[in-house]
Amino acid sequence: VDLCQGLEVSYGGKHQMGSLVQAGMHNLNVKFRDQSLGTFETGLEQLRAANPTDTINDDTDQYISRIVNGSLLTERIVRLANDYPTTAREKNEFDEQSKKKSEAIEKMARDMLNIKSEDLSEADKQRLLAATSQQVEDGQSSDEARAKFKKDQGNASFKAQDFTQAAVFYTESILLNDKDHTVYSNRAACFLKLGQAQKALQDADKCVALNPEFVKGHFRRGVALIALEKYEEGAKALSHTLELDPKNSEAKASLQVAQMKAARARQQS
Repeated sequence: VDLCQGLEVSYGGKHQMGSLVQAGMHNLNVKFRDQSLGTFETGLEQLRAANPTDTINDDTDQYISRIVNGSLLTERIVRLANDYPTTAREKNEFDEQSKKKSEAIEKMARDMLNIKSEDLSEADKQRLLAATSQQVEDGQSSDEARAKFKKDQGNASFKAQDFTQAAVFYTESILLNDKDHTVYSNRAACFLKLGQAQKALQDADKCVALNPEFVKGHFRRGVALIALEKYEEGAKALSHTLELDPKNSEAKASLQVAQMKAARARQQS
């Protein structure tokens, strides 16, 4: 209800109310016919009296009235950075829940990667804290949005050659959304940089299972197999990479290495 005076809204009972949003109202009367909450009067005058420190714009500021924990509560609507409407109370609750969830996911990711918190530098800890705060401020509420946020953080860490931290972020992204093949490929690249070829192979396998046409997944699978001294399998993976991307110079060079080492291994056996 907007910009009018002396409006009366009547509900059969509080269970029927849902929510009532108002802006620029004068003398808005809300009644409950079953007397579950009696009658209450709201509007600009009442809101200004109840919130003397707030500057309320008649035309744009909105307030929402709802039943919260059995009582009628009227709150000012605020908007997050992504323009999502909420209230200060709900934002604070969301911030706290997001912080706890992020901490739990971070711990799970580190446990999976066998990384201890004390192994982090103070700069890394501060960066993680700042990233979590930024995630909350940006209104990353869905798991899909938070997964992309973590993926982007992983990309930034990889670019900075912080491969351990990048692997942590990618793992957090996977825990939120395990359907993005590119994140498995990116984490495989981290594991290759960290000398963990078996983990890289597992991620590359998962990547190409999700998307058989993804070139980087097959390439990183081939490189991981070479690192594990499985040269014949590595050569096959790299050959398939070149079938998908004939001009891939890295795959061509790696295939030559795999074929050379495979031939040497055959001679030695």
